[in-house]
Amino acid sequence: MRYLHDNQIVHRDLKPENILLKDRGIDSELKVIDFGLATYMEPGELLRRHVGTPYYIAPEVLNKSYGFSADVWSLGVILYTLLCSAPPFFGDTERDIYNRIKTGTVMFDGPEWATRSLLCRELVTNLLRKDVSARFTIDDALTYPWVIYEGDVSMDPADPRTFARLFARLRRYGVFPVLKKLAMLHVATKLLERPQRTERERVFFRSMDEDGDGALSAADLAAFLAKREAELKVDEVQWIIEGLSMRKGEDAPALLPELTAAIMPRLNYLREGCLLHEFAFFDVDSDGTISAADLAAAAGLDFDTAEAAVAEADLGQGAHGVDFGSFVRIIAGGERDAI
Repeated sequence: MRYLHDNQIVHRDLKPENILLKDRGIDSELKVIDFGLATYMEPGELLRRHVGTPYYIAPEVLNKSYGFSADVWSLGVILYTLLCSAPPFFGDTERDIYNRIKTGTVMFDGPEWATRSLLCRELVTNLLRKDVSARFTIDDALTYPWVIYEGDVSMDPADPRTFARLFARLRRYGVFPVLKKLAMLHVATKLLERPQRTERERVFFRSMDEDGDGALSAADLAAFLAKREAELKVDEVQWIIEGLSMRKGEDAPALLPELTAAIMPRLNYLREGCLLHEFAFFDVDSDGTISAADLAAAAGLDFDTAEAAVAEADLGQGAHGVDFGSFVRIIAGGERDAI
């Protein structure tokens, strides 16, 4: 939807029926369909035509003066419906539905909402604000913590759900290709320059750094796990630390940037703009491929290590370099299992 809005297109009929799964897999792409009511909008233009499906129509559409924010409202209705299996504005007739929409009162009653976090409900509320000037934009929604952290917004790494996801990420990070880990580490290092964007990662690091020396050792991790009755073998704990520090065979602790790289939100590095920026950073000579010489220069690796990392990442192309398409596949690969 951000892509559509960036290109001055308003959909005007967003609803679950118009969002399809490309295939049956759990990591299937979503496809927005049915552009029969979509239209191009000139900057500053307001639309007047009353169109759409009753449950999902924004109040300003009923008033026949609206813009891109009408799609945001529809997304809010879809999110609310997905979370509790009922629409926020309902009635026996279209008139009843429209009257409820015009009031704009969003209720969070029922057992389904009892387990939803405050941030979850706040996102729904902000998408369904009757006042268009106060309603979230698409960018507001995409940078909201509940979206960034994929619903897991706890600041306590011992929270059962957070704990499970945290260690799923740590284990999975250990088997990521070297080039992917280098790109993630580069992103994490830049993010740490903005403390407000990495507060959660800093809290997690301090919680796991048992001796408080600013470095996460295997002993620190083992002590953290023991307090939470998580049974991991000594060699597995050591493997996780080595995977973080990227120094195999050494008793080297992991530092804050390395832990941040492993557990930061995926949207930090899977966005198109970030992928383009990271590719350009590692493609030092700007020839369209990341070679071993590029990687050695950008990441400070010795040539043999850089050559092995490129060979691992070129997906069998034998091109002695990683093009942008392969780079994207490497960075996006393996993410489903990290959730």
